[in-house]
Amino acid sequence: MLAGRVIVRRSARLFSTAVAAETTVAPSVPLLINGKFIKSVSTAPGVPVRNPATQELLATTPIATAGEMRAAVDAAKKAFPAWSATSVSNRARVMFKLQALIRQHDDELAAILSSEHGKTIDDAKGDIFRGLEVVEHACSATSLQMGETTAGVAGSTDVHSYRLPLGVCAGIAPFNFPAMIPLWMFPMGVVTGNTYVLKPSERVPLTAMRLAQLATEAGLPDGVLNIIHGTHHPAASRGPCPGPCPGPRPGPCPGSSPGPSCSPSPSPSPTLALALTVTLTPALARHARRGQLPVRRPCDPGHLIRRRRLGGQAHLHARLRQRYACPGEPRRYPYPSA
Repeated sequence: MLAGRVIVRRSARLFSTAVAAETTVAPSVPLLINGKFIKSVSTAPGVPVRNPATQELLATTPIATAGEMRAAVDAAKKAFPAWSATSVSNRARVMFKLQALIRQHDDELAAILSSEHGKTIDDAKGDIFRGLEVVEHACSATSLQMGETTAGVAGSTDVHSYRLPLGVCAGIAPFNFPAMIPLWMFPMGVVTGNTYVLKPSERVPLTAMRLAQLATEAGLPDGVLNIIHGTHHPAASRGPCPGPCPGPRPGPCPGSSPGPSCSPSPSPSPTLALALTVTLTPALARHARRGQLPVRRPCDPGHLIRRRRLGGQAHLHARLRQRYACPGEPRRYPYPSA
């Protein structure tokens, strides 16, 4: 009878999804800043990353500090001039190498994704493949970034269109597709000449970190892709704006502390304060007044580059910058407006 009870208890434990007592300390998920994988100095409690099938503790996601967030943005800003000046063909070559590496490590990536998210291996490979399709699309950047010329639209008037990088871009990936959505974001961002700061979901960060390792191996220069981690935080705990906020503005200043000139921001994540340093496109502008950047599919290079036209839309960009930029931030594009 006693032996039968022991077997029942062991079987119940085998099929239970309850969290077992921890016997080991899980490694901390690193940050990627300026080409280096570093451990966060944050003292805030991290977010456990568990295998949903076994409840095994795989890792702990740190909550990046405001200083680490600024370091990632500064690294991206520093890397932008050289990367944007790199020829489109050389940037596309990095994407060719990245898609080859993703195919080479497909089984490994699927195993990581399955362990942290709970998808079957086949579903995990489908997740990766749908992201890989965008990397393959990024390989055609040499034709995607071609401008347009229309002669004789009016008397003595020709129209020329150039596709130019924006600067530092940011992406905040959700939980449901750990490989697909990060691969929707940073490959198109960097191949069009921008630099990128990515925040994967704190619940499933391991796949994105492995993809970042492959991107570095593919030849992406230091600072072009940076990754930080975080979760929901009240605005007052994030510290002051990266730039001064000298006067009132129509709406909260993302990332600011309460004060006479800045209202607390409702945006939950410290990474969302990147809205201060990202040059806003019209597609992003409607989200900026809520103090947040959208999670979107940036597969169209038009979302990640600025079109400069003779007699074009420069006044609209000026109005967007005036309305949505932090008052203390320099309102400059990397190139002069037309």
